[in-house]
Amino acid sequence: MFDLTDEDLNKTILGCGDGPASFDYEMTRQGKSVVSVDPIYNQNRESVRNRIDESYVEVLEQARENQE
Repeated sequence: MFDLTDEDLNKTILGCGDGPASFDYEMTRQGKSVVSVDPIYNQNRESVRNRIDESYVEVLEQARENQE
């Protein structure tokens, strides 16, 4: 999505305003270093889950519309 190279992915990546992104999960799972900063992290797990559930369809629609 961001045209990151393998070399880029071996650096520490700072994610700002990226919310509960799967990118962070996947990079961490692979032993990569990702630091995420987002106001959503002030909320508890249930509040984050509710926000995801409420915006899921809209976010997917926006991704499809803007895939180019």
